[in-house]
Amino acid sequence: MTPAPENRPGQAPLFSAIVLTHKRPELLRSCLSSLSTADRSLVREVLLIVNGNDPEDAAAARSFSSRIPGMKILPLERQSRGAARNAAAAMAQGEWLYFLDDDVEVPPELFSDAGSLLAAHDEAWILGGPNLTPPDSGLFERASGLVLESRIGAGPMRRRYAPGPGPRWADEKSFALCNLCIRAAAFRELGLNFDPALASAEENLFVAQLRSLGRPALYAPALAVYHRRRASLGTFLSQVYESGVGRRQIMRKLSKTAQAVFFFPAILVLYAFSLAILRPIAPYWALPALYVLAVAGEAVQSALRKKSAAAGLLFALLVPLSHVAYGAGFLTGKPLPRSLI
Repeated sequence: MTPAPENRPGQAPLFSAIVLTHKRPELLRSCLSSLSTADRSLVREVLLIVNGNDPEDAAAARSFSSRIPGMKILPLERQSRGAARNAAAAMAQGEWLYFLDDDVEVPPELFSDAGSLLAAHDEAWILGGPNLTPPDSGLFERASGLVLESRIGAGPMRRRYAPGPGPRWADEKSFALCNLCIRAAAFRELGLNFDPALASAEENLFVAQLRSLGRPALYAPALAVYHRRRASLGTFLSQVYESGVGRRQIMRKLSKTAQAVFFFPAILVLYAFSLAILRPIAPYWALPALYVLAVAGEAVQSALRKKSAAAGLLFALLVPLSHVAYGAGFLTGKPLPRSLI
């Protein structure tokens, strides 16, 4: 097993911050504004990857050139997110590659906190934290964020969206690519890459592959960023559907990632379909009744926690819809046309 490269004595690691963007100039401006005010003393470079013909995003990025010295704007031919991030990783010069999305806003201390964590856990190859719903979000975004944070909505994956206990060693269910730091040696020395064929969740396969090689991943709730949620029902359900497709693809490529929790939405879809077609006798309706009660219970808790009855009601609607969308994606295994995502 190749040993982990050691950090330079007395110095924290240097990061390459990598932001992938495509036709979201307003979100990109918010992201770059947060980067411009962050402590970047440990950041060697900021790589802004413009994925496809996108003059608006390129112009938005150029407007921050003076506020983020050393930022490089790298236009690419339109390609999958995994392939674009692989291209960025090949160009990056940092010891650690900190991947962010263009709809993320980072706190000022993100990189300094990450440096401290890596200095204290020098055996880590992956470092990541949760992505939180911004406090100024609209009603739909707040409700969809509640779904992602809830046990019934996201199960163990909720740690990606709400701080859990930590720091602690974790598996791929705890990490999201919008806030993920990876040791560059994973690309340069181990030869790993994000799978460019995956519809979604390419980071989950990457983390699982790295852990299978004995390289641990550290989940750190202190490394929280704000991440804009999808603002409409269609875009939210499309995202969830793609997650289901991506999970099925991952399980085909690495069977050890299969866990019962990933099958639940698909089983729910099939069970609901069988009830609608077969119209069985009363006992078979007990499980749907328990499901409805569980959703209602969490909806009430969410409404009380957020002091918003409207958010609770919307939560109750979005949970079953998200399960259907994820289950459908998992069952079909077919990505949506790119124009719908």
